[in-house]
Amino acid sequence: MNDTTAAYDCGHAVHLLWEYLDGRLPDDARGRVARHLEECVDCDGHFKFERSFLDAIRTLRRDDAAFASLRGRVLGALRGES
Repeated sequence: MNDTTAAYDCGHAVHLLWEYLDGRLPDDARGRVARHLEECVDCDGHFKFERSFLDAIRTLRRDDAAFASLRGRVLGALRGES
């Protein structure tokens, strides 16, 4: 593995989880996060929490304009703190 294909460290992988789960990472970064998650039991809890959180948000009323605004603010705040 070279530097462009090596898995990320924990801090970097966790920082990218929201984008990873939203499918917004380029293929190379997505692959590096995926490899890290496959190999790191320490990051599994972060991944499961964030995936569950996003799944719960996605099941809520998507057609409600107030919900869409709230969802955007919550996700923006969470991304800012990761």
